[in-house]
Amino acid sequence: VQLQPLVQELLAEARDLGLEAFAGIELQQLQRRRERSGEISFGQLLEQLDPGPEATAASALLQAVANRYRAALIDEFQDTDPIQWRILKRAFAAEPGRHLLVMVGDPKQAIYRFRGGELQTYRQAAEEADGRFGLFENRRSSSDLVAGLNALMRPGLIQSGLEVPEVLAKANKGHLKLPGDPKPLQLLELDPSASLEAQVAGLCQELLSQGLELDSRPIDPGDICLLVSRHDQAEALRAALERRQIPSRLVSRGDVFESLGASALQRFLDALAQPGQLGRLKLLAASALLGWSAAEIEASSSSQWDQLAAELSSLAERLPKLGLTAALAHLQGTTGLARLSLRGRALADLQQAAELVQEQMHRQGLGAQAAADWLRRLRLEENRDSPEAHLCRSDAAEAAIAVVTVHRSKGLEYPLVICPYLWKAPKAAKRLGRRWTTGGQPQLDLHLQTHWGVGRLAAQQDQQAQVAEAERLAYVACTRAQHLLVLGWPGADLADAGNPLSSWLQEREEDVPLARIQARGDISQPWRPAPAIGQLSLGPRPKRSLDSSWGRASYSAWAHSQVSLPPELQEEGRDTDALGDGFDEALLKDSGNGGAAVWPDLGPMAQFPRGAGPGDALHRILERLDYGAVARGEREEADAVIAQELERAGLEGEACAGLFEALQQLMCTPLGGVLGGCRLGDLQPGSWLNEMNFDLPLATEGEELRLVRSSGLAQTFAQHPGGRFGPAYAKTLQGLEVASRGFLTGSIDLLFCWQGRWWVADWKSNWLGQRDRLGQVSRCGPNDYSEAAMETLMASSHYPLQAHLYLVALHRYLLWRLPDYDPREHLGGYAYVFLRGVPGPTPDPTAPTPGVLVDQPSLERVLALDALLREGQP
Repeated sequence: VQLQPLVQELLAEARDLGLEAFAGIELQQLQRRRERSGEISFGQLLEQLDPGPEATAASALLQAVANRYRAALIDEFQDTDPIQWRILKRAFAAEPGRHLLVMVGDPKQAIYRFRGGELQTYRQAAEEADGRFGLFENRRSSSDLVAGLNALMRPGLIQSGLEVPEVLAKANKGHLKLPGDPKPLQLLELDPSASLEAQVAGLCQELLSQGLELDSRPIDPGDICLLVSRHDQAEALRAALERRQIPSRLVSRGDVFESLGASALQRFLDALAQPGQLGRLKLLAASALLGWSAAEIEASSSSQWDQLAAELSSLAERLPKLGLTAALAHLQGTTGLARLSLRGRALADLQQAAELVQEQMHRQGLGAQAAADWLRRLRLEENRDSPEAHLCRSDAAEAAIAVVTVHRSKGLEYPLVICPYLWKAPKAAKRLGRRWTTGGQPQLDLHLQTHWGVGRLAAQQDQQAQVAEAERLAYVACTRAQHLLVLGWPGADLADAGNPLSSWLQEREEDVPLARIQARGDISQPWRPAPAIGQLSLGPRPKRSLDSSWGRASYSAWAHSQVSLPPELQEEGRDTDALGDGFDEALLKDSGNGGAAVWPDLGPMAQFPRGAGPGDALHRILERLDYGAVARGEREEADAVIAQELERAGLEGEACAGLFEALQQLMCTPLGGVLGGCRLGDLQPGSWLNEMNFDLPLATEGEELRLVRSSGLAQTFAQHPGGRFGPAYAKTLQGLEVASRGFLTGSIDLLFCWQGRWWVADWKSNWLGQRDRLGQVSRCGPNDYSEAAMETLMASSHYPLQAHLYLVALHRYLLWRLPDYDPREHLGGYAYVFLRGVPGPTPDPTAPTPGVLVDQPSLERVLALDALLREGQP
């Protein structure tokens, strides 16, 4: 019995040693993984710059910084960790008299201990400084509130051993008119028998209903801030505010794709892609988007789910025309939008995320399933950087109560601040003791066992440090208010031991100018904003016409400049195979295809559906396939891709059967012509690139107004003969109405390298065939896709213009990416592959191949077109 405590202590020390050894092994493994991947963390950057415990180790980089700058000003110095301080000392304090090092910081705001910002570092720097100066003017709060705060904090921060000197009020932030003559520092007496969050929500409703005026205007929810310590407290308060229909928002710099709105958008896209899956319907119903309760979901009948599925199917069909944000609005209706708007940032985040996803849908030509997959990959991606566009924003953010953690509130200010939780003390660590030992330099010391020996001392020190930091957090919280500060207080008997407010309030309330208030819990009517006063009026009208010549153009917009096209075709460079369906059969009759049939009359894709949707599905399938595997007949992975993309496009039935065989036939087809026996299935991995998007500047050189015009495009074909399309095609280009500057956008289906030259390939699903008297397809195969038929179709659809624009994009890409690029050696031409007409293996690979039109135009024409796009013409 006497040895039991000693044995337990030895076991605890053994566990701690095991933890230390395990952590050391894991750190070594992490370091090796980073070295293999060429990655480095921010902490490693500091470690590699660390000049050692005495801050004297040689460092070429720190010496260079010291030589470059004579003075350095370090803001927020109270957040500096020991390594950062040693780096600053080595760079700017190693040689007395050489540099001016100014450190600006407030030790009372040292609240980042969890990331190494220990108060001891500030104190050590302050002791070594040659001079110390104070800032004693408050430019945030009103004079009455400053007087109240001076009195409240006169005892100082006892746990941290810091004085709180009195400050002078120098702010000019307007005036808050309070009813009667209440004090701007108030104590909310909490009722322990009622919900704290409900009492705070009631107080917020009271403040909004009392007619308080800020600079002669009624206050709104955007003037109020609730400061909390933890996110669970924030969510509880937001739920209480939502029950009273008071809008709130969680202030954060987080990524919008990590928000509740993005999660709801994911559920919507998943259900939109597969509306027949009951599981996805239930997830959508339970999301913030529809907001069904668990009881409602449980009680829903099959007819209700069928109705929701039918509504989603209709939205999926209309999605290309409606757009994602409009589809969301159709699903929710005005009632749903109003309900979601009460959840603070949820509606704003949903709309922002939808706009970003919609942008990708236009840019990449994504359907509902592809958009859902894109969003899921983005949300699940680890360690991703959030661009500026992904940071949360909200037009309605200023009209909602801000719920903010104290850490996040640092540097912010609000007219009215409520701190409901400062009477709570930090929780003691139960399973992990940590301490900062300062025998020489600060060093983190961790222990699993917190009941014996050094582990217990570490846990006690950690708890003491947490209590001291909670006191500093309270100081930061109380100094965020401009006009009114409300502190929640349940009374000295119920407040947690070690809470930061007790030392300021206990037995001192007579000395502090504060008012005691109570929240009314009997407000039955939800809050409603006051109606806007005034009349609507028109804003300023532009005095000059807008410049419509500058913008984003595309091949589709140029080739169909005389036809009204949807915006996604005009501006996003999407392919337009479906636009040719109305005249393909007429072209066939004039193209001389009546020769002897060498191939079957019906190819494997003769019955495949026509139109933009099926064409897009074929493009997506080809983008994802392994050409070599398909050519070898390996179909497991390819069948999965085909099935997924056909389901996305809503294609099924016998018309889609045999698609793998058709694609295998494609991969085994010699491209013929100049490319000879080149087969797509023979391309080596890494020698091709799918779906290369591009944006080429148009007419950007020179100061005078210049445009890319139809006449200039025609001249490049007329003046530089060579290839299949020359002066005769140039005459048809004259009929286009092209006058553009800005950017030309597009997407190349395939770039591939063959025998050292790079080629453009474009998939075309145009239908050339014949039907019998009953409307059944009687012919559509290689016999119908002869050179004459394909040349006629290409000229009528302006595919030669598209091909040459793609060659210019390829030329610029190779000039940027290929070392020692020479267009005479590395630039090939283009191959237009008509998917319904490719025959598979041919007797003579050097002869022209049905369904494939290969051309190698003159290099001079490509370079002339490149110059025209850059320079334009008057």
